[in-house]
Amino acid sequence: MWEKISKVVHSHVIISTISLSAIFMGLLVMLAITFMNSVAGMPPEPSDLALFTLGQMALSAITIFLMVKLNVFSKDDLKSKKIGRGLILGWVTYVIVIVTVVVNVSSFPANSFAIPNAPSLVITILHPFIGTGLFEEVLFRGLVLNLLLVEFGGSKKGIVKAVIISSVLFGVVHIGNAIAGVGLLATITTIIGATLVGVFYAALYMRTKNLWVVIILHAITNLSRQIFNAIVSRDVFMEPMVMQMQTEPSLLDCLISLAGPIVCVIAGIVLLRKVKPDEIIDEIS
Repeated sequence: MWEKISKVVHSHVIISTISLSAIFMGLLVMLAITFMNSVAGMPPEPSDLALFTLGQMALSAITIFLMVKLNVFSKDDLKSKKIGRGLILGWVTYVIVIVTVVVNVSSFPANSFAIPNAPSLVITILHPFIGTGLFEEVLFRGLVLNLLLVEFGGSKKGIVKAVIISSVLFGVVHIGNAIAGVGLLATITTIIGATLVGVFYAALYMRTKNLWVVIILHAITNLSRQIFNAIVSRDVFMEPMVMQMQTEPSLLDCLISLAGPIVCVIAGIVLLRKVKPDEIIDEIS
């Protein structure tokens, strides 16, 4: 049965990758609706976030299972090989994280910060790594990108095509921000930013052929924003978050927020220049 399914998927790879992305992100939205009962951007309760994280881990396991069955899983994908080299190549991420932390710290009054309770701090730190970072990278770089590389990775133009398609899909799924009540301009900006960052993650994954590298960098980026859910008082958190949800950002604000993703896509293009089609095919096959 899996041989027939694999043949169909590889024969209609673009439709298959779009469908798989939509199905998995639809399941993720259902998980979010079920467990993430936060109001107007308020941080979720530790128990809700823990259940949501377990759901993401389950989706990650299913995605890896599909990678194996569809013959796009490499034994090196989840080994420690090349992690150190990859983390060095991902230096752009650390610059963005530092800027993000500085901006966020300066946006809250001094009396906003509180000593977090242990469960909240632990799950807030773990979630980006074993939840969102793991799931989104396994899905978009592990499954989607590799399916596209099997089809198009025999040439330099084909590699670029695979990177663009997988990155656009990664960006488009962030349309869920609109469902969460974020304004149209902010949602469009998020989609563009995620697409640009997706190019960087795709290039870095192909240079290292190691999913842990992009999982870790993705998680660190998310953590630089989400850690404040645990260390800022919920009472103080409420007002700025509600205002942010209700206020449409200006075009200038959106352009400024794209500065980091633009740097990422430039770094990704540089990394892609050294990706060789024959090596990509050999590693997947």
